[in-house]
Amino acid sequence: MTTEKIALRASDKLEAQLFFANKKLEEYELYLAGVIPTNIDSEDIEKMIKSQKSEIEVLSYMFNLVELSY
Repeated sequence: MTTEKIALRASDKLEAQLFFANKKLEEYELYLAGVIPTNIDSEDIEKMIKSQKSEIEVLSYMFNLVELSY
């Protein structure tokens, strides 16, 4: 497999991970808003949101690096 094909495949995988990470963030925000009932404390949900935003930031950084490589 060529380097360009590997980079493209990595980009596709990271894009999928970003999609699902954003969906998870939306879900956590709906928990916090009370739209989706949960037994998790709002303080814990806020920590989950912060952690998920950090995950999205890292994935976005990696995605941008891979996109620049080809």
